[in-house]
Amino acid sequence: TSLPQITGDGRFVFYVGRNGFTDSRGPHDAVFRRDRLTGSLLPLPYLPVVSGACDRGFVRCSSSINTLVTSRDGRYVAYGQTEQGGTTIIFLTSGIVIRDMVGGGTESIFATFGPGPGFTTPTVGNVVAAGKLTFTSSISHSALDTNGVRDVYLFAPPAQPRLAFGSVNAPTFERQSFGIVRVRRTGYLIDSTSTVKYTTSDGTATAGSDYVAQSGTLTFTPGATVAEISIQLIDDKLVEPDETVNLTLSDPTGSSTLGTPSTTTLNILNDELYSLQFSAPSYSASEAEGGISFTVTLLGNPGATTVSVDYATSDGTANERSDYITQSGTLTFEPGATSQTVRILVVDDNLVEGDETLNVSLSNPQPLGAGFGGSTSAQLKILDNDTSPPTSNPIDGSQFFVRQHYLDFLNREPDPSGFQFWTNEIEGCGTDAQCREVKRVNVSAAFFLSIEFQRTGVLAYLTNQAAYGPSANGSPAPVLYGQFIRDVQRLQQNLVFGQPGFDAQLEANKQGYFAGFVARPEFVAAHPTTLTPEQFVDALFANAGITPSASERNAAISEFGSATTSVNQPARARALRRVAENFSFAQKEFNRAFVTMEYFGYLRRDPDATGFTFWLGKLNAFGGDFVLAEMVKAFISSSEYRQRFGQ
Repeated sequence: TSLPQITGDGRFVFYVGRNGFTDSRGPHDAVFRRDRLTGSLLPLPYLPVVSGACDRGFVRCSSSINTLVTSRDGRYVAYGQTEQGGTTIIFLTSGIVIRDMVGGGTESIFATFGPGPGFTTPTVGNVVAAGKLTFTSSISHSALDTNGVRDVYLFAPPAQPRLAFGSVNAPTFERQSFGIVRVRRTGYLIDSTSTVKYTTSDGTATAGSDYVAQSGTLTFTPGATVAEISIQLIDDKLVEPDETVNLTLSDPTGSSTLGTPSTTTLNILNDELYSLQFSAPSYSASEAEGGISFTVTLLGNPGATTVSVDYATSDGTANERSDYITQSGTLTFEPGATSQTVRILVVDDNLVEGDETLNVSLSNPQPLGAGFGGSTSAQLKILDNDTSPPTSNPIDGSQFFVRQHYLDFLNREPDPSGFQFWTNEIEGCGTDAQCREVKRVNVSAAFFLSIEFQRTGVLAYLTNQAAYGPSANGSPAPVLYGQFIRDVQRLQQNLVFGQPGFDAQLEANKQGYFAGFVARPEFVAAHPTTLTPEQFVDALFANAGITPSASERNAAISEFGSATTSVNQPARARALRRVAENFSFAQKEFNRAFVTMEYFGYLRRDPDATGFTFWLGKLNAFGGDFVLAEMVKAFISSSEYRQRFGQ
C-alpha cells in the first residue's frame, strides 16, 4: 500500500487499507481518514473508476490502490487505482480518483485500459501550491499529454484564510442587553492562528445612549472557524425608530485576508409600543401656593393594559428639608386613562432666597412595551414670594405649624376638619404663652401617636427592622431616612384618616408595600429563597428581637402551606407582615420608634448616635412620657428645626 499522508496541521492522516472494503463481487482496497483530534475513523466509500473494469458488469471485480496524496489542508485526496475484472484477469483499468472532503464531490480520470495484465497504475505526483495535481502513466491517452508521460489536472486552488462577518442574531431588541455579531474564518490553513481587529461606530444609534462603543481583537485558534462580538445595548426606554450600529473589521494576521463582507450593521429593534412623557419640560408655582404640580401623559393605545411608571423628586437649588417635601411613588394608568397629575408639597418659608428649582424623574415604565416619548426628567421651579428679610419665623404661627406636621408626618395637605381641630387646640389658649407651649407639644406628639402614622410610619420602621435588624448601616435606627420616606409614602398613598374608604385604601397600600418589599434584591440577598419556611420566619423574629408564642410562629410559617422552601413570594410577604404587625414587637420598639421619628419628622435626617442615645435614655427613664422627658419640646424648639423655615 501507499505511504500514509498527513495534513499540514497534523490533524488528519490518510492511509490505504488492503482489502478494506468487500462487496458481492470481491475485495477492494479502501482509503481511510483518521482524525487525530477526535479519534474518529472515516472510511471513504469505494467508488470505481468511471468506465473502468468494475463498471463493465464482470461477475467478479476487485480493485487495488497504489499511490496516495492529499492537499495540505486535507480537502482533496487523490489516489491511483487499478481495477481487475473477471474470474481470471481478463480486463484491467487504471485511473485516478480525486475526492473533495469538504464539498463531497468525487471525480475520476480514466487513464489506461486493456485485456489482461501488463498495464501500470498511474503514479500520483505532487499537489503544488497552485492547486495542480500531477501524475504519470505508461501509455498515451486523450486525458494525458501527447507524449503519454505526464498530465496536469487542475482543481480549485486552496483559498488563503479569509475573515468576514457572518450572520447577525435577529431580531436584536433593546431589552436583550446584548447584540451578537459573528465573524467567520474560511479557506486554507484554518489550522493556524489568525487575528482580526474590530470596531463599532454610530449608524443611526448613538454610542453612550443606545449602545456601548467598543473595539478589540478577535483571535481564531487552530481549528476555530467562528468568533463572536458582543455589543452591549442600552435599553433607554424611549419610543423611537429602529436604530443601527456599524461594525468594521481590519488588520488581519496569520496569513489571513479580509473577506466579504468586512463591514456589517447590527440592527437594534425598538420594543416600546406606547410612551409616557411629561406634559411640559418645566413647571412653576409660587411658594405661597403650597405646592407645584406636574403631569405625565400616556400616548398610544395599550388597549386593556394597565400601565405604570415610577417618579421621584431630587434637589436642584431647592432643598427638601426646607423648601419642599421629597416625594416618590408610582403612577398607574388604568385602561382608558391618558394622564396623571402629581402635586409636590412646598414649604412657604419667609426667607429671601430667590426662585429655586427641584427635579422630578421618571423610571421603570411597565409593562413590557411601555417606554418614554421624550425626556425622563422635568424641572419644577418654586417662585419666591419673599422680598424683605423676615422679622419672625412662620413656624411660630399655629396654622403654619399644623400644616407642616401634616406635610412632615403624613405627607399630605391637611384635611379641613383636622386642620381646624388642631389649629384650635393651640389658638384656644389665646395669649397664654405657657398654655400655647404645652398645646404645641401635645399637638406635635399627636401626629406621631395618630392611627394614620402608627399604621404607616411606624409600620415601615418595624418592617425594616424585621427584615434587616435594629441597625441600618451603623445607624441607631433600623432604617435610613431616605428609605423610610420612600416606604412611608408608599403606605400613605391616597390615605386620609376619617375619610370614607380609609381602611380599604390602607389594606391595599399594605398589600402592595409588602409584595414590593420582599421582591427587593437586598431582601432576597438577606433571606434567600432556599431557606425553609421555619428558617425564614425564625430569622424575621430574631431581627425583631422577640420570642414569639408558638401560635404566632406557626401562623407565620403556615403562610407557606406544605412547601419546604420559602420561594413563594406572596407567602413571604404575608409572613413578613405578620412579624411586622406583631403587637409585642410594636410595644418593645415604641420608644425607639418615637425617638427615630423626631429626627425623621422634624430634622429630616438620620439620627446621630449620641443624640439618639440621649433621648432614648430620657424617654425610657420617664416611662415613655414625652412631656416629662421634654423630648418633643426640645425638638420643635431646636434651632435646627426652626432654621428650616426662617431665622
